[in-house]
Amino acid sequence: MNKISLNRLGIGFKDKIKDQSLIEKIKIKVSCDSLKQKFQICEVNYIKNVCRGRCCQGTGKIMVTVHDTEKEYYKNLGVIIVNNFIQPDKTTGLCPFKNLNGLCNIHLNKPFGCKVSPFTLNSNGTLIIRNRYRLLKCYNTQLSVPAYKAHGRSLKQIFGNKITAKIIDSVKQNDKFYYVEINFSIYKILLENDMVKHENRK
Repeated sequence: MNKISLNRLGIGFKDKIKDQSLIEKIKIKVSCDSLKQKFQICEVNYIKNVCRGRCCQGTGKIMVTVHDTEKEYYKNLGVIIVNNFIQPDKTTGLCPFKNLNGLCNIHLNKPFGCKVSPFTLNSNGTLIIRNRYRLLKCYNTQLSVPAYKAHGRSLKQIFGNKITAKIIDSVKQNDKFYYVEINFSIYKILLENDMVKHENRK
């Protein structure tokens, strides 16, 4: 099994690895402090009556990213994808999979980027919560809980149940970081989805 440290690769890993198929695992670090931030749990009633699924939207437009490996599947569902972004519904201006009440019509089969939100890799290769999530209504409410609870399902999408449990233990022990290996395929999607969003902001 080939294991390559993220610290050695950095964000420009594409230029440094000629045969990415040889890599199975890659080491990253998780910000425990980031997982202590508090958010409202994404419950159906809260989405319908309060937030309306605002996290699915960027600033004034949708920011639903589809990785290259997912494009064909979602195109077959009838959506238009341009530069790896699902294009908005012409009537609502929102993601075509989003109901007017804020719920997702394809919740169980939504793009990987949606499933792992609000998590992303920063420029240092550390898994954190996207800064924009602190601007949402669900952040730091009276009923909010630590992110590892509120967004536990997203963590499990990335790491699986066992590793997620170890990360949570590390957070509770007040560690600053938790170092862990993840599948390179997941790392690659996280990284490339984020690169697409950065390119879109230029």
